[in-house]
Amino acid sequence: MSTLSLENFKATEASYASKKGILQLYEASIIKPQSWHFGAVSKLTPMYAGETPPLALREVKVEYPASLIKGYQIACQDYDKEFMELVERSKNSSTDYQYAPYSFAFQVDGPAYSDEFLQMAAGMEPEILAGLIKSRAFEFESNIAMYDLNHRLWPEGTTNQTWHWALENIRKITGKKIAVLAGTEKKLEEMLVYELGADKDHVPSQEFIKTKTGFDNFLGPNDLVDQFNKYGGIDSDYIYFGRMSRPKTWLKDPTMQVDEGIFADPNILKFVRAFALTHNFDDPNLPLNHPSIMMDTKEAMLDIGSAYLVTHPKDIYSEQFIQYLSQNGIDLEDINQGILTPNQKKKIGDIFLKFPSEKLLSPPLLKHLNERGNDPQEIASGSKKVRAKPLKLHYGCYAHITGQINRAAFLNELVKQINLRGHYIIQPEFNNLIIVNDENVEESYIAIDRIFFVRDEHGNLVPMESCRSLMPASSMDGVKNNVHEGANTRCVRIML
Repeated sequence: MSTLSLENFKATEASYASKKGILQLYEASIIKPQSWHFGAVSKLTPMYAGETPPLALREVKVEYPASLIKGYQIACQDYDKEFMELVERSKNSSTDYQYAPYSFAFQVDGPAYSDEFLQMAAGMEPEILAGLIKSRAFEFESNIAMYDLNHRLWPEGTTNQTWHWALENIRKITGKKIAVLAGTEKKLEEMLVYELGADKDHVPSQEFIKTKTGFDNFLGPNDLVDQFNKYGGIDSDYIYFGRMSRPKTWLKDPTMQVDEGIFADPNILKFVRAFALTHNFDDPNLPLNHPSIMMDTKEAMLDIGSAYLVTHPKDIYSEQFIQYLSQNGIDLEDINQGILTPNQKKKIGDIFLKFPSEKLLSPPLLKHLNERGNDPQEIASGSKKVRAKPLKLHYGCYAHITGQINRAAFLNELVKQINLRGHYIIQPEFNNLIIVNDENVEESYIAIDRIFFVRDEHGNLVPMESCRSLMPASSMDGVKNNVHEGANTRCVRIML
């Protein structure tokens, strides 16, 4: 495309409404870095010793058109339909998640849009934009942890107002208070420090907690047992917003043992599930890859076409390639079990170089890439990298693998991690919008958008003030195409 415009695109493509068409339009819109006037950079006051919060660019705002907001609502609804089917599959009792008929809140991490694309999006159908969102989203997160960060970034904004209003709706519907429930006592101590600036010996008043976070209390497993004993397991003063993710030490080394504590007790598990607001209370006795594991699952992304499941190398590679490996003395099951010798691993690299890339990928992977609008040959030839992520039990960028699908290093590492952490998903490694400081063109940032929604009293998705995160492109994380909130990150308010 010589000139980027919606009308020109309609004229040159069969239809921008196709998944391939809208994806190409978006990709074309981010080829050229966008120049911004950053203005003053605001530093956040640390809540505790050692905190390194991101920086706020409060003179810049991004405004989404109504069509794009509606597109996100459609994408979240589609995701939640599939997610709730997974919840149904995980239930052990009729009372499980009785107060949580849908995901209470969403954080969608995905593409940042250029100003030009946002202008074009205003004239597009929301359903078409929802297709783009599902193709380009990194993750749909239905258990928000950083519920106070946006308010700290933009104190004059509407984050707290919307978040507190949504929680108040839950109180009215259930007639109960709402508590953040930590999975361990150690996690509770960390939350008191990191989210309230307090400690276990100086727990703030419930009034302070509610004003700051919208919740009525922060509780741990011992408090949950007290509630169980108080009502004999049949009632509770609280609805529980679970903070159950695995500890960072386990995410770094999943061979370490985790004390599951009271949640290994089926009576306690049934009790907390009966009064849960979030769908992340798993039976810790379940084996790796069990379909009922819901903690930090990305499985619903498979069902809406956002990602592709990998349980075995044959999910990625064609029968022709597997046969070619065998003809060259490499047994697929040896690869899958991770028992190749160093010489055999090196030999796979040579085999990749000799094998025709157009015959490399399995038919299911080819189908998936075509349906989401990607060019399979770009993936097969290695000209576009892929990113692999654990399917369950992991959040953030922990255990991500980025590489070329036609390289031995990627295959060997993926198999190693699958055997260690469970099944993986893969997505094409996305190109992201680059934003440069107009006062210093050497200062460039990788941008992603984090979009938030909550539910109203009728279950409708209501947009909440959101965040564009800018990671310095030259930083260690920027080079890896990893964007997260840290000391170097600049954050810009997104108006929805």
